[in-house]
Amino acid sequence: MSPGGLGSAAPAAPSSRQVISSVGPVQIVSPRFALAGFTRCRVQPWGCSAQLLSTTDLGRHWRDITPPAFSSGIAITDVNFVDALHGWAIGYSCNQPSRNAILRTADGGITWSKVGAPPMSCADGTGHSLDLLTATSGWMASWTRGDASTLSPVAGGGRWTRGSPLPGDGGNISFVNANRGFLVGSPESPTLYRTGDAGAMWRPMTPPRSRGRWRVMSLPTFFGLQRGVEPIDLIHSGHEEVAFDTTANGGNTWSLGAVLRPRGSDPRELSARVSVSTPTTWWASIGKPASVYVTRDAGHTWHRSQRHFPRFASLYALGGRRAWLVSSHRNASSLFLTTNGGRSWRRLCLSRRS
Repeated sequence: MSPGGLGSAAPAAPSSRQVISSVGPVQIVSPRFALAGFTRCRVQPWGCSAQLLSTTDLGRHWRDITPPAFSSGIAITDVNFVDALHGWAIGYSCNQPSRNAILRTADGGITWSKVGAPPMSCADGTGHSLDLLTATSGWMASWTRGDASTLSPVAGGGRWTRGSPLPGDGGNISFVNANRGFLVGSPESPTLYRTGDAGAMWRPMTPPRSRGRWRVMSLPTFFGLQRGVEPIDLIHSGHEEVAFDTTANGGNTWSLGAVLRPRGSDPRELSARVSVSTPTTWWASIGKPASVYVTRDAGHTWHRSQRHFPRFASLYALGGRRAWLVSSHRNASSLFLTTNGGRSWRRLCLSRRS
């Protein structure tokens, strides 16, 4: 899935006697349907419970659609819906591996059925990434640091099977159609790969390079089969910049579209997060504390939010005015909403149910 698809086996333990809440995975499917995972952890005794929530108004009201199999102790590591009815979820536990499951719903989360189980590993760096093309067909990437990453297909509602090896060390996947897909490696090896034969072979892509240190930030976002946008993180002349490369031929070749040069960025740690919502509307959060920028004209002009967020901020945008933002600080994270292009943000309460 798009930004937010990377999942870990379990959240980090809080260091003090308190309840710590975190948000993720997150997906905005349409203007009328979106999802957010919500995990609450406590200490003495240590334990976590995860919920999967859906909303039809971008978070003003929520409905609990947590699969019954994902009760206390099961982490929801990834979710992917193709519409308001059809979706998949991965649940994972190192302490209760027999309960690990990939589940599917065809009624918006009212009922769920098991279609398989994710590969089991509790080593650091374990992850899964779902990407669905239709209600019954798609892909799952699985990885463990230091071990082979794999791509598993599902078709016609059948069960997941162990698939072909992937290049690199883990990462997110996104398919444009049944044959053409893209893979981005883990933050330690952020290479962009492309396949044209349903994952049988992958080759590294080379976006246009600028002078200085650079890395692929995330998967490209495509609008149709040919037109796409790929964000690149740059360190140039001691400052962090974000370049937006574009393609008009399905990712065969790329050209530089625009560069965001934020004021006062700190290049000591790459920290930018991007959400591409239309071919010309791009959002970016950059820096620590994070500032949010949005362009509606393919980078000719940028608007900066006056609000800052304490550390990292991941964006999930819907057009040029509405977006979710997950602000992460230490072990906790919170969900925010803007409806005016980032001029103001409101924290959403995920504990309130409709």
